[in-house]
Formats: sequence, C-alpha cells, structure tokens
Amino acid sequence: MNKKYDGGFNFKVVDFDADENTNMEIRTIEVGGFMSMFCSLRMPYGKKPRVTGMCDFFFDNGQMNYGALVVPDEKDMELAQKLIVRGDEHAKPLRGIIAWARITAPLYFFTELETYVVGHQRLFSESTMNEECRGLQGEELQEAKRAISFGRVISKTDCFSYQTLRRICQQRAKHRLPEWHEFIAWVHTLPLADELIFVGL
Repeated sequence: MNKKYDGGFNFKVVDFDADENTNMEIRTIEVGGFMSMFCSLRMPYGKKPRVTGMCDFFFDNGQMNYGALVVPDEKDMELAQKLIVRGDEHAKPLRGIIAWARITAPLYFFTELETYVVGHQRLFSESTMNEECRGLQGEELQEAKRAISFGRVISKTDCFSYQTLRRICQQRAKHRLPEWHEFIAWVHTLPLADELIFVGL
C-alpha cells in the first residue's frame, strides 16, 4: 500500500514490546543512513541530491551526542519507491539504511533468522558458555550443551539493512511461526517503514 509522503521526518526511536503472552522482545537500539541514502539516490542519473537536512555529532565530557534531521524532496521519495518496487537489484538505496536491535527470543527463532545472511549481521549474543556451561569441560560440557532446550530464550544484538527487512517481511508475512509476526510488527515501528520497507507489498 502506497502511503502519501508528508515531506520530512524527525524521529525518536521507540522500544517495541511483544505481547505479554509471548517470550519475544525487540528493542531498537539505533537506526541510521537516511541522509546518505537520499544524498546518493540520484548519482546514477548524474544529478545533484534534492535532500536537505543535517547530521550532527560531537563528543564532549565523555558524552557522545549525534542526530539527524532529514527532509527528502517529494521527488526523492517517489524515485526511491519506484526503485524499491522494481526489486532488489534496483532497490540498492535500502542497503545503506541500517537498523540495530536487541532481540530476545527462543533459539529456534534465531535458527530461522540465520536464513538471512546478506544485509544481516550479528554483533553480540548472550553466551551459554558463560551461563549454563560456565567452568565445564570435555564430556561434561558436551552434555550440558546437548541439554540446552531449543526453546531457551536468549538475547542477541543484530543489525539489518532496510533491504533485508523488506525481504524478510515479504517472505515471512504468512509464516506459521508466531515469532515472525512479532518480528514484522517491530519492523512496522521503524522510521519510514511504510514508505521504504512495505511500499508495494
């Protein structure tokens, strides 16, 4: 569904909490790359960017501050959406927009998530070696590892390109596993998700 673009955005990242009856939680840590994407959008056409805005960051007294105000021209959004709808080979601008999130979910969900290796990177994960298996070695360690349930809930920090998130949402929208629907609900909370991830789906 194509939603009318209002000509600009300035956002604050909000946590997404899954339903209390589930054992999944996703917290957005950071989203970035909008200015770079819109500044680069017209390069293949030999044209200058239409986007206006600013990115600012500084480090002072041990505190890092940064943020962005991005105001793409309406024609920028139209061009981006046109490329996105044409498919992955044309939707290259989405590769530059990255969302980082802390995902808490069962191990079986992460096994399925590993299907998406392009545009998806694991930064850190909780470690069963440092929790259930602390101090164990040899056969005792192997037995402890085998005893870990596939439903064991673990937290991991992952990053995704908007292009990969679009592909995930497209391919998993009707999946039988409820965690995929929770994941897609989180994607809907991201900045410009309707305009850049769900356009044409």
